[in-house]
Amino acid sequence: MRRSDWHKRLMISATAVLLEAPIARPFMAYIVMGGHLPPFEGEVGFAGLPGPPPPVVGVLPPSLIGELFIVAGMIYDWRTRGKVHPAYFWAGASR
Repeated sequence: MRRSDWHKRLMISATAVLLEAPIARPFMAYIVMGGHLPPFEGEVGFAGLPGPPPPVVGVLPPSLIGELFIVAGMIYDWRTRGKVHPAYFWAGASR
């Protein structure tokens, strides 16, 4: 492959974008289960939500958590190569 550096970084970016649903799944299960992790304790559903959701839900949306993988790749490039590879900027512009 002629441009494996571009391919590698674009694949990391595409995977990070697709991670939004799997990252959100545990938080959605927490809300649907009434704020309790299995085994159920109390009512099941939104009415049984006794307290605030887990701390990460209120602080970072799942899409931002997935994009932290892209940021980690950019930081890695910056620390090892001295600059960020342009593939990350192309991937970010197409989102």
